[in-house]
Amino acid sequence: MNKLKHIGLFILLIYSFTGFAQNLNIKELKPFILIEKGDYNQAKILLDQLIKENPKQEFQMAKIEVLYKLKQYQEAIFLCKKVDRQSTSYSSVCRMLIYKELGDNENFELSLHENLSSQYKIPLYDLLTKEDFADFQSDILNKNTYSDVEKQLYQVENLVQSHNYSQALFLIDEIISRNPTNADAYFLQSKISYFLKDYRKSNFAIDKAISLERSKTEFYRQKANVNIKMKNYSVALENTDRLIRKDPYVLENYILKLNVLVLNSAYVQAVNISNSILELSPENVEVLQLNSKAYFKTGDNLSALKSINKVLEIEQSKEAYEIRGDIYMATNTYKFAVFDYSMYLDIEPYNGEVYAKKGFARLKLGDQKGACSDWTKAKRYGSYEAVKYIERYCK
Repeated sequence: MNKLKHIGLFILLIYSFTGFAQNLNIKELKPFILIEKGDYNQAKILLDQLIKENPKQEFQMAKIEVLYKLKQYQEAIFLCKKVDRQSTSYSSVCRMLIYKELGDNENFELSLHENLSSQYKIPLYDLLTKEDFADFQSDILNKNTYSDVEKQLYQVENLVQSHNYSQALFLIDEIISRNPTNADAYFLQSKISYFLKDYRKSNFAIDKAISLERSKTEFYRQKANVNIKMKNYSVALENTDRLIRKDPYVLENYILKLNVLVLNSAYVQAVNISNSILELSPENVEVLQLNSKAYFKTGDNLSALKSINKVLEIEQSKEAYEIRGDIYMATNTYKFAVFDYSMYLDIEPYNGEVYAKKGFARLKLGDQKGACSDWTKAKRYGSYEAVKYIERYCK
């Protein structure tokens, strides 16, 4: 089942979107970001405006989340019923949680029965691990509505969470051999193979999952991630686009696309989408870092430097120091480049490529002896560039 990362309470509810946005829509995404930040009153104002223009189910479901957080339960129930008139049982989890808060046991039981009989049934793993369901786990389990396969998949997910991948793979292979048309089983097989770095098997499994069930957005996210590892960036980009079409109100989906654009050398597109994301999330370190990389690759070193400086104001990371060191190298500011590469090596002292860069910066400053010392270390840690530098400058 699709899981919206920006909606904490009703994370299980949105099963498939009808939107086809490929570009980030700041106006529509903003209330979802506000929900994540806990600014429910402002989110409600913006959602009311969006619903007035276009009463999409995802906007209404987000408003239900806001109303619940604001303890405006009756209005939330009214909106749940309105949503269910469009898609039966769509809001059943919402109603269960609200009725539980209200102490309305009769309506809670009705909503619970409806949910367990619908396509929006709470996955067993979520039921047993998410705090939202803690108060009525036993109510559901006593009804024995989960099949043996669902219970076995729960065991696999537990093994994955505990990083027991070999045992998880053995069990999921057994489940698939008995249930060769279960899409969720292939999805888990793909995840396990991914963690074991068997990307070919992971890719095969996720293709099988998608062929059996095309509506689940997490399948496309997995397909994109696998193909990033396989360096099939065009395939990864195709699947991030599918992901966004199905799930256009999750900021992380656009960040995933941004990462693929940078890896695929589509730097102008990466600059555009990263700037849009930063309007909504101006201190997002990952986006600032990708924005800096994209600007750097387009030759806009000043903009690249501004973004990476913001990263380092928020947190000090080896990646940020390397990016800024590269920018300083490109702008002939070698003294600062040496400093940043040194800061990187203080965090990770065994990176041959960064030692090679630091040595070249020192050479540019006229410090040939220091450069050769760095290249000797770089060679020790596997840098091919360092071998060439030593041959040329250190004989």
